Amino acid sequence: PAPLSPLDPARVSAMGRKKKRTRDAAERIFCWYCDRDFQDLHVLINHQKERHFKCATCNKRLITINGLRIHSSQVHKQEISAVPHAIPGRDSLEIQICGMEGVPEDALAHTTPNPAPAPAPAPAPAFVPAGYPINTAQAAWASAAPQQYPAATPGYPAPAPGYPAP
Repeated sequence: PAPLSPLDPARVSAMGRKKKRTRDAAERIFCWYCDRDFQDLHVLINHQKERHFKCATCNKRLITINGLRIHSSQVHKQEISAVPHAIPGRDSLEIQICGMEGVPEDALAHTTPNPAPAPAPAPAPAFVPAGYPINTAQAAWASAAPQQYPAATPGYPAPAPGYPAP
């Protein structure tokens, strides 16, 4: 059989945009150490390895803070006392966290997702003087029957030279 063309209906119908998942407070993915939100667990783990579990001496990325502690003591003969780049109070070496595993239950219960941005205010309605079309249907009607509009609307200036009267 011949290979499928990129424009083949069998192939095109399977393609499409991915739908964004919305998460509720119980599914919030965030970094325990710096309280930053993430869309995906893999991105969170990479963030923790790069920001919180990275050796300051040799730049090795480890999976947990315990791995970083052991690496620092055995390879570099240095002791670390707190999680690097963590919020004060969340920099303890006692809590073993990898991704969302190990996050204290009380922290999960009290977290709320970042509030959604407020919707943009509706644009102010445009001022349309009487006798001028205000939407496409009225514009089409006005172009078909321009004689039904007065030459000038009282209280409003006449159209500029070179522009047709409404």
